Amino acid sequence: NDDFESGNTGSWSSSTRPLTAVTSCYQTVTTDAYLANNLNCDSLELEAVPVELGASNIFLDLNGHTIKHTIPDQAVGIGVRAMNVDGVTVKNGTIQDFLVGMDIVYSDLATVRDLKLSNLVEDDPDIFLPGLRITESQNVLVRDSYIEFLPVVHKEAIVTPDSVLTIDNIEVKDASVGVNISGNEHISNGTVATVINSRFVRVNLGGILVQITDNSRVADNEFDSCEEAIHADNMWDGRITGLIIEGNSMHDGFIGVHFMGIDDSFVLDNVIRDNWRGITLESNMECLHIPHEPGCFYSNGNLVSGNRATGNIIDLHHRDLSTGNSWTGNTCQTKEGAEIPPCTGP
Repeated sequence: NDDFESGNTGSWSSSTRPLTAVTSCYQTVTTDAYLANNLNCDSLELEAVPVELGASNIFLDLNGHTIKHTIPDQAVGIGVRAMNVDGVTVKNGTIQDFLVGMDIVYSDLATVRDLKLSNLVEDDPDIFLPGLRITESQNVLVRDSYIEFLPVVHKEAIVTPDSVLTIDNIEVKDASVGVNISGNEHISNGTVATVINSRFVRVNLGGILVQITDNSRVADNEFDSCEEAIHADNMWDGRITGLIIEGNSMHDGFIGVHFMGIDDSFVLDNVIRDNWRGITLESNMECLHIPHEPGCFYSNGNLVSGNRATGNIIDLHHRDLSTGNSWTGNTCQTKEGAEIPPCTGP
């Protein structure tokens, strides 16, 4: 007897509710449902959905089974989709080798837990694959899950356009991006995400990619051998303010925290070691080589405090126009940038 649970709103008993046994691909469920067996699905329709959640306030229990797309070299379909439904949960199984592992669209109070999302067959760098895509949805909780791809570009574990969500205790391996916290430049509300207690291993672009968000938080995570642990870039005058990077471990990569045109944000109490750069603050990507041009944004008004950055080629760094930041109480061995105080060693 597994209680229904969704978001952070509590739970209630499902023992008296009807259950649908899902036994074949391409079903829509409107009651609580469970997989009775593995599903091997072979549609070549781009958006074919093996299991669609067609009602609010229901759960789909994969029951330890796998939903798999079985045609080699054809990454199509959406493994599980919840669209325009609220209060739903998907849990306890594997979704494998689809173009999109799972889709949550225009929904509120959704929970994803105890899932494995993977695609270990698609090696074309020109095909964009999200493991979990959350679009214009609110109060989404993703927890206790594992996401893995082949180590090629454009394979992103979780993408979150214009949503509000919490990610807790996930592990991502060999993606190009672990969590893409990005709003839409044409929509004002952006994305607000909390990413905590998670692990990102060998992510080849950014463990966390941040573009267009207010007040997101990344805390108590480990970033192991990632190209950049945190990459935050103001690309289109897409605001990033109030971003909190706190209590993370970042090691054996290229850059720990990379702020590019970010204002009024916080880098606090992180341990950053054995990278090329530990923490670096500079302009947005388009203005790295053309300073003073209209439309350039610089990293100003940020607080960088209490971090232990050691063993990096450059522990703490800012470019000339990214000034007006506060650097306090950090441990470092090397630094570049006039406003950074002399290093206090470990």
